[in-house]
Amino acid sequence: MNKAIIVAFALWAVSSSAAAANLDIFPGTVLLEGQQLVLTRCDLAHNRYILVDKQGRTDTLVKRLPAEITDTKKQVSVQVIAEYREKDGQQYLYVDDLAEISVGKSCHLLDAFGGANK
Repeated sequence: MNKAIIVAFALWAVSSSAAAANLDIFPGTVLLEGQQLVLTRCDLAHNRYILVDKQGRTDTLVKRLPAEITDTKKQVSVQVIAEYREKDGQQYLYVDDLAEISVGKSCHLLDAFGGANK
């Protein structure tokens, strides 16, 4: 194989993996609170993150989620693939993808026992 092609492929592979290295999976439930789309992570601390797309917008994400994200009585669970950033004392997730979107399902431990998750 041509040495230049091998080098170009190796550089592409390194740059691709470096970009993906900052991504993580954040399971939780989402709710539209005013103009902010908020993920409550399914962990013991119930960490909350503001979800935005790569340009810092919320509306593009809202369009990809069911209408139930505005209903506090219906939970929408989702796996958020995103990069974490802190800005102005707030926790943000810059979303790369949304997966496993389910209405009426919760991943919060207390919900499994009939308790409140707040």
